[in-house]
Amino acid sequence: MIADGRRLLSYCRAALDHDLMEQSIAERLARAATASALLWLAIYWACS
Repeated sequence: MIADGRRLLSYCRAALDHDLMEQSIAERLARAATASALLWLAIYWACS
């Protein structure tokens, strides 16, 4: 799962190859999305 996150992050970096500010925002969004997905997975696992 970590490798997939890194692959996604590298894809985001390549797709949004603009300035440093936009890359930083893309990295933050990728981290937030990963954390959110893990949280929902934990909730689903706990409820089942």
